[in-house]
Amino acid sequence: ADYLFFLLFVGVTSLPLAYFFKLVYMGPTLVFAMLQLWARKSRTQMVSIMGMINMPALYYPYALLAVNFVLSGGMMDWMGIVGILTGHLYYFLTSVYPRLPGRQGRVIIKTPQILYNMFRPAEPSSSTA
Repeated sequence: ADYLFFLLFVGVTSLPLAYFFKLVYMGPTLVFAMLQLWARKSRTQMVSIMGMINMPALYYPYALLAVNFVLSGGMMDWMGIVGILTGHLYYFLTSVYPRLPGRQGRVIIKTPQILYNMFRPAEPSSSTA
């Protein structure tokens, strides 16, 4: 349920940015948003780019953005930037903002209960034969 809400949040927040940047294909945006959220939650894990460069996971989305920049011949990867921005916004609103002083753990966005109800495990049937 949390994952579906994350995907819906990224989709809804990236659409205005996609219109502004004239993006038509949103696949890499979702991938970079997921990568940004994972990198924030696994910030100390070491990752490797092409088996040559080791770095903490926190910097991995930005390193992939730089690799895309180099491999595309100097063209800016706006889909990746929009994905990183929306993924970071989700992370900030769900993980950072509630821990700020004076917020008392108040969460601005949270997964709606209806999504939890949709993914609740099925109750075992008690049929006697």
